[in-house]
Amino acid sequence: MVEELEDNIHKAYSSAAMEDMEPIMDTLESTISHIEKRYLDKRALEGISTGYKDLDEVTSGLKSGELVIIAARPSMGKTAFALNLAQHVSKEAKVGLFSLEMPKNQL
Repeated sequence: MVEELEDNIHKAYSSAAMEDMEPIMDTLESTISHIEKRYLDKRALEGISTGYKDLDEVTSGLKSGELVIIAARPSMGKTAFALNLAQHVSKEAKVGLFSLEMPKNQL
């Protein structure tokens, strides 16, 4: 079992995935630069506004390709919040909404 684990680790390090890796300092520099840019230009959103100013400040808006999951305990207003977001975002982009809690006729 240990040999198999060592073999898998070796394969992971020698695979083509290693080509996509970059030194952490390079990643940190670009990330810090991005954060500084966002801090200096507080008005600029990278994505579509959610309609909630505080949420937009934290997320910089909803961006293409993102999967947004809204989770909370039952009866906390998840569906109402999601529908509000979807309604606001649908003014600028196409929206897909899925709920695992409610039948489609309740959405």
